[in-house]
Amino acid sequence: NDVPQIDPQRNLAMYRALTNAMEQGLVRSAHDCSDGGLAVAVAECCFGCDGATNINLDDLGDVDVWGALFGESLGRILVTTTPENQEAFEAAMMGHKCTHLGNVGSAKTLQFSHDNEVVCKANLNKLLTSWKSTLNMGGEA
Repeated sequence: NDVPQIDPQRNLAMYRALTNAMEQGLVRSAHDCSDGGLAVAVAECCFGCDGATNINLDDLGDVDVWGALFGESLGRILVTTTPENQEAFEAAMMGHKCTHLGNVGSAKTLQFSHDNEVVCKANLNKLLTSWKSTLNMGGEA
């Protein structure tokens, strides 16, 4: 029931650091988490590279798992780097919260886990088909 509070100074500083990392060529992709949250951002990024990932939410701390997956908020950006650029990216983002969540691979399943338990798992091709399709209003599943 609480409206999320935005810290414009924090966000602006983080956006500037991210822009600097992009200018250095350290970022492969970046996607905000405002429409559908982290889970949707990860799925949409995977659509673009035709690969999926296993995301571990443990390093986010003591969080509400469903809030972490689907909470829509400003100031959270999903970033991918090459393995070679990961350290340099993290150094460029020093002073800003960055959490390594997983690695993109050739798997066709997108999976999220927390405390060694799978909390959400889906076939990437089925997600893409649903994402491209219209809502089925006829009642058939």
